[in-house]
Amino acid sequence: MEQRKLKRWEIGGFFVVAVLGTLLHFFYEQTGENALAGIFSPVNESVWEHLKLLFIPILIFTLFEYVWLEPYYPNVLCVKAVSALLGMAFIIVFYYTYTGIIGDNIPWLDIGSFYAAVLIASLYSYKKMKQYKIGKRKCKFLGVFLFLLFFLMFAYFTFSPPKLGLFAPPNIAA
Repeated sequence: MEQRKLKRWEIGGFFVVAVLGTLLHFFYEQTGENALAGIFSPVNESVWEHLKLLFIPILIFTLFEYVWLEPYYPNVLCVKAVSALLGMAFIIVFYYTYTGIIGDNIPWLDIGSFYAAVLIASLYSYKKMKQYKIGKRKCKFLGVFLFLLFFLMFAYFTFSPPKLGLFAPPNIAA
């Protein structure tokens, strides 16, 4: 597959992830706080819950990419899993850095960091998809393992969050 087609997939993925993530923000409330919806969308304003806005759309898009791109890019699963982790790490680091500096939460910065994380994940995917650093079998296993691990963590911590700052909603002044 030529690189222009891969580039189109990744640009399309950027928009799919950005739009799905945006739509997922209010999905839990719109479903009447349905527990199943809570696994896929934020149930509160914590940083952890908002990571779902990036992770779940990347997971969904990866399923499509895997079907269409895996014959040409056998590393698609591990690259996409690592790109999701990279994007989530950016959101966490950005949030705690800026709130630590200014001492407050600014919603438009949080929204902007989501779109920046989508861009970072997309650029990483495009760059790394063309490289083969580990074997096909190991790469598939790593990708499936990471996606499954984080999906299960999101599901579990939605209903049993640890008493850590990452899982607590920020103090938002009314």
